[in-house]
Amino acid sequence: MSIFDLFRLDPTRGWADYRLVPLVYDLARGELNGIPARVPFDRLRALGRPGGYRPLSPHSRAACYPTLGLEIELAQQWVDSFACLFQPRPADPGAGKRSAFHSCEIVLQREDGEGVRITADTTLEEVREQIGRGAVHRDEDGSMLQVRAGDAWLYFDFDADGRLRVLDIEPEPVPVEP
Repeated sequence: MSIFDLFRLDPTRGWADYRLVPLVYDLARGELNGIPARVPFDRLRALGRPGGYRPLSPHSRAACYPTLGLEIELAQQWVDSFACLFQPRPADPGAGKRSAFHSCEIVLQREDGEGVRITADTTLEEVREQIGRGAVHRDEDGSMLQVRAGDAWLYFDFDADGRLRVLDIEPEPVPVEP
């Protein structure tokens, strides 16, 4: 963050505070609670004002909704991807005061209309049975299941004890025309 960022007005200052809402990601439509990727971040108004931001790079950050266990990654002023947190991230000394963390609970709405509830207790095998077999990558820190669903990649990150840490939902990048 530069010193000039301190003087910019918060573009969300007029938004209503966010509230606890059920989270649903529609795999067929590629939308989280009606918000697709690749739209201006102003569309987050439907969820409410973020509880804070987390820097990712000089040109991106994440809008954090701690009591939803949700971070929405922003590239410039656009929604880029979604991260559902089932365990808190390691402490960030520069993060300042944040709202209390709550583990995410989300329903993945499959193309057949069936909803699959994902919580911290969801296992890798349950995901493979309900969402797709995908590719599993294992190491000493845990397992990662990568599944293609609709126009998005789902990355389920499990710790060494098999508990779900994070679900990253990354829509397919938009092709760049030459």
